[in-house]
Amino acid sequence: MDNNIILELGGCFVKAYTKQNGLIFKEPSYVACVKMGESYQVRAIGLDAKKISDIDDENNFIFSPFGEGKIKNNEYAILFINYLLKKSNIKKPLFSSLNAIVIVPSSNTMQDRSEISKVLCACGFENVKFIPNAICVSSYIGMSKYSSKVNLVVDIGGSKTDVSLSTFDSILNGATINLGGKGMNKSVLDFVSNKYNIDLPIVLAEKIKEELASLYDNDVSSMKIRAYDNVSDSEIVVIVHAQDVREAILPYFEEISKLIETTLNMCNQEILSQIRNNGIYLCGSVAKTTGLEKFFHDRFLLPINIIENCDDCAILGAGKLLKTYPQIFK
Repeated sequence: MDNNIILELGGCFVKAYTKQNGLIFKEPSYVACVKMGESYQVRAIGLDAKKISDIDDENNFIFSPFGEGKIKNNEYAILFINYLLKKSNIKKPLFSSLNAIVIVPSSNTMQDRSEISKVLCACGFENVKFIPNAICVSSYIGMSKYSSKVNLVVDIGGSKTDVSLSTFDSILNGATINLGGKGMNKSVLDFVSNKYNIDLPIVLAEKIKEELASLYDNDVSSMKIRAYDNVSDSEIVVIVHAQDVREAILPYFEEISKLIETTLNMCNQEILSQIRNNGIYLCGSVAKTTGLEKFFHDRFLLPINIIENCDDCAILGAGKLLKTYPQIFK
């Protein structure tokens, strides 16, 4: 029996995959707590914690124990992993070990990996191995060990953006910046709140971003929201425009563009020639932003490929590797 569990410990979602059953777990990486004196009492984990986070209540404290490929809080991380194992009905085998294969960004350090291993060992895993995100994505889009192809993979997730040059089994160059969907939500909140002088909860800012996020400079979409007006001290209806959201999130994509440009400038002519033919591969939840393909194409004059199933392609690609080339995890 294969006892390898593939884990993706993202800042927005935690996912688990097994060779036998595929993607068995995907829930928001949240732990919801209520403050009791000087300490916090856990109220919910995962999907139930996300439901609590959608309620505007100052007594609720929502923690994400993972982010940027790191453990942010060991105590809550252990709680979450144990919750995952219980909900997925994963138990330690009697006569063999439980092994974890963890997907990490290209910039993941030995110290980051040591902290992840420590947490997973506390949850019953005996062996922990790591695989870079871009290699998993390359597997998903069809790269095999017989290919000498180099892919430029840009993964824009909830808490980080990972830019990597990947072959089948190695990262030639890569960098990670702490820019992603969560930061964009906060930027939308600040921009809209200040422009319309309203009190805007983060859950509504996220909804506005999901509805109106567009990088087209002529997008005339809009939506009505109900918000608390700081001037009249009452609830009012406000019309928020796509251009408001664009102005709030554009600096994030400008910074991501700079990271891509830096990565391209470090390539030799042979690799650049491959990238000119193959283009840039985009994945992660933010890759679905309207107009992103044109935005990057206009800047780099390269083919832009938004990967199908861009939210889950990394863990599905790791699963493909586990089935096709299990020896690389030994």
